[in-house]
Amino acid sequence: TQQLIDILDRYQVKATFFVVGQWVDKYPESVKALHDAGHEVMNHSNTHPHFPQQSVEEVIAELNACNDKVEKVTGVRPTLVRFPYGDYDDASVNAARSIGMEPIQWDVEHLETVESPCWARAFKLHRCFLRRWKQGKTSLPHMPRREEAPEGTSPFMMRSASL
Repeated sequence: TQQLIDILDRYQVKATFFVVGQWVDKYPESVKALHDAGHEVMNHSNTHPHFPQQSVEEVIAELNACNDKVEKVTGVRPTLVRFPYGDYDDASVNAARSIGMEPIQWDVEHLETVESPCWARAFKLHRCFLRRWKQGKTSLPHMPRREEAPEGTSPFMMRSASL
């Protein structure tokens, strides 16, 4: 996480990280480091469910569980949520808004899964990202866990769990 923070700092970039509550449980020091470096830490659910399959009560409980964890670590309660898989319906959106959260969606998708051509040669992710990214865009980079990353993958291209 510190390498990512250092890279963002070097380029004077502030980012919003949508984290899963289970990741907060496993890596609270990383969540705190992101926050302390001036980045936003927001909600990506507690357990990464498909929200349209959840009742309104389950959606609210799922969001509040993650919010509670992030707030405990950072002192700031998330106000944004990015639904897992980009999967939501009107009930999910209304449930989030009922607890003061605003759902967001990405507008640049990188499609860089381990099986994709971008991961076949790790350096290509930089090109994939830079070709699609413009200031003000919300991007959706999904990068492999450390143990899944191809040899030579830079810290910019990696994440731990759901970050």
